[in-house]
Amino acid sequence: MSAAGSMPRGPGNLSLVVEESGSDVLVRMAGDLDLTSIGPAMAALDRVDVDRASRLVLDLQEIDFLDAAGLNAIVRANAHCKDHDVQVTVIKPRGLARRVFTLTRVHRELDLVDCSAAAQPEARRPQRKAWLRRLAGADRLRSSRSGMTSPGRLPSP
Repeated sequence: MSAAGSMPRGPGNLSLVVEESGSDVLVRMAGDLDLTSIGPAMAALDRVDVDRASRLVLDLQEIDFLDAAGLNAIVRANAHCKDHDVQVTVIKPRGLARRVFTLTRVHRELDLVDCSAAAQPEARRPQRKAWLRRLAGADRLRSSRSGMTSPGRLPSP
């Protein structure tokens, strides 16, 4: 990927780097994504050309602090991109910033992954299959304990 633009640490101790490779766009953020730094973050997200891009990756691994304004920017960018059929992947921040996604239940609306390697579709496919296998196994175990069948299955005679 070649660097399309970068921003030095600005207000609120936020660093941004925007990289493009074909129709993929990576926005890397580090520092604090809060009310004081939302301007540069929104400007970077607004520069994503949704007519050309097919995929946006928001790399938040280096975000130390995230408040409601920062979370709102992420949710708005996700909605805008999805309206234009752009796939959005968010690489989770660490520590307390990560908990914001869970506590607000925003994680249900976003495609969140743990690291930049997992943002690649090929790398995520085996993880998703393993997760589905575990889920199917848990359903079978639950239904055998309760004497009920999984949805769509008939009980054995």
